[in-house]
Amino acid sequence: MLVLNNANELDKVLPEEQRKAVEQWFASGKKGIVGLHAALVHQTKWPWLNALGGCDFNSDSDFTKAKVIVDPAAKDHLSVKGLPAEFWIEADWTNHDRPVTGLPGFNVLLRVDESTYTPVRDYFKTRGGKPMGADHPIAWTHEPATGGRFFYTEFGHDLRSLSTPFVRQHILEGIKWAAQKPEAGEVFTPLFNGKDLTGWEGDPALWKVEDGVVTGTCSGPERPKHNSFLIWRGGVLKDFELRATIRIIGDNNSGIQYRSRPLPEVGPWAITGYQCDIHPAIEHTGMTYEERGRGIFGLNGMNVALDPDRSRWLIGVIVHEHGSSDGIGCCLK
Repeated sequence: MLVLNNANELDKVLPEEQRKAVEQWFASGKKGIVGLHAALVHQTKWPWLNALGGCDFNSDSDFTKAKVIVDPAAKDHLSVKGLPAEFWIEADWTNHDRPVTGLPGFNVLLRVDESTYTPVRDYFKTRGGKPMGADHPIAWTHEPATGGRFFYTEFGHDLRSLSTPFVRQHILEGIKWAAQKPEAGEVFTPLFNGKDLTGWEGDPALWKVEDGVVTGTCSGPERPKHNSFLIWRGGVLKDFELRATIRIIGDNNSGIQYRSRPLPEVGPWAITGYQCDIHPAIEHTGMTYEERGRGIFGLNGMNVALDPDRSRWLIGVIVHEHGSSDGIGCCLK
């Protein structure tokens, strides 16, 4: 899964060998690419991406409100499902050099009605900027005959639109579609056999199986000298989705490590890497934490960027579909 977040003029960013690697990766089966807004700006010098997206940039509008129309044939696509046939929203609207309507493998999801706003801002009026007219797609999918999925949306540029519940859900569902979630008949592989800790390694004084459940307890007056993890030794994974049912008792906390490595110099079963925190406090459960590294990135419900000098920037608050800003907290029991 690759997200091109307003990544324009990629021929100037990625050397040719890296661009070829992306092409080969996408062609290798069940791969997805999502393009947000400027991902289709000045990409003609990367012909493969230009063909995958179907068009390139001509000009754009000011940030303004306009009427958006759901393509009737696409009303059941999860990125637009449940929307009214027409609705109004503010964004900066891109004029492409051609509509993708009717191109092989392309399906338009949304169009913007140019009669409801000024499609070309003043800057581009003297630079060859042209409106698209009656057929102005702003979101679409492309499934090439060679395989793979591409999802594009004009949303995702300005935080004023990106912070709206609709746009966040629209982009999330587009990512999920492009990522090609497991189809009917595909199953998850259990990592725990429900009987014992075969395939796992950890301190036997702390970890055991009770009533078909992996249980970790620390009893007695002495605490472990360091965090001691139960480590799955069943193989090396590529991209994966992990599903687990968890429970904590009392004022305790734990976590699920991923993309981690052992630290034998610290002690047995010590590791470093990313952790999905499991905590009695809602704001901590599900947060991203780096064990023996950069610590807490951001609390649950926060969208945080971490820059190269390790400064943290809060760039948004995730609002659940039920209206809660507690992130996944509103789903916990």
